Amino acid sequence: MTSSFPIMQSYSGACPACRRIIPPLSEVSYTYFDRGFVPCSNCGLSVDLWKSTLERLMRGTGFIFSIGALGPIITHVEFKLGANEGVELDLTKHGIPGEATILAVVYNARGGNCFPIETHGNMPRRRFIGTKAYLYGLQMRTSEGVPIEEEFGGNNINAAIVWAPTGDSGAPWLYLVDAFEALSIGKLSQAIVPAHAAAEISINPAVRDILLQGAGNGIKEILAELLKQKLGFGSVLNVVVPRLCALLGANPLPDEIRTNLNTLRKVRNEFVHVGVLPSAINEQQVRRLLCAGVFAFEYAKYLRKFLK
Repeated sequence: MTSSFPIMQSYSGACPACRRIIPPLSEVSYTYFDRGFVPCSNCGLSVDLWKSTLERLMRGTGFIFSIGALGPIITHVEFKLGANEGVELDLTKHGIPGEATILAVVYNARGGNCFPIETHGNMPRRRFIGTKAYLYGLQMRTSEGVPIEEEFGGNNINAAIVWAPTGDSGAPWLYLVDAFEALSIGKLSQAIVPAHAAAEISINPAVRDILLQGAGNGIKEILAELLKQKLGFGSVLNVVVPRLCALLGANPLPDEIRTNLNTLRKVRNEFVHVGVLPSAINEQQVRRLLCAGVFAFEYAKYLRKFLK
């Protein structure tokens, strides 16, 4: 890691042989779906991107920074804070866009005589809203309670921020960001519906556009009605997509990912149709299903390569 701040980290999993990091899903997912693997840039091993990403995500269960495997970015910044002083931390001055969704922040004192405490008005916020934080330097004391007066010459505070870009993103990614945020605050059940929505509104339009290309007006109307009103996401995922891939010469969605998407659809339906209590799901299951939703989002981009 370089010592030049800010430091931005963006990657999915790691090579199981040499532990070299794999680039973010947005950069390597097409290679994975096209070839069935991603070559490690260090040792050349054919890496299963799904397993590598899921391994990193699950190994960090309980630690929100591990969600960076799915697309959020981790940025490290440093700044100076004096004891008994305040400072505004404006993340946009450290390369984070103003429209970013901040998922988590960790502060660490690297020297000096104080520790940063976030301040607030008379109505404390419970989530990180926007891209600014106001910090106060809580003066450190010795074991005898004597204030430490020693000061640090340079930047003495480090902050690690995990954030999701939004910018000009479409609806599927924005739904995924909602799911990331729900997971980050421990609202596990609230991640399920947006994760499923992201998968469905990524794959269904891609399938529709491929089927409609070259079709006459009459056929277009029939197909549009069929996909909109008659075929559910389960039918599209398990029947239409495999047949479409066979016709196009495209690779089908890997079975393990498709199985998890079917589970995601089942859990979503139980929540919104049957009334199953959200407590019936645990964090590991949510992480696995959210990972499947992100891979569906990436697979839709792969399918769109076959549009003429």
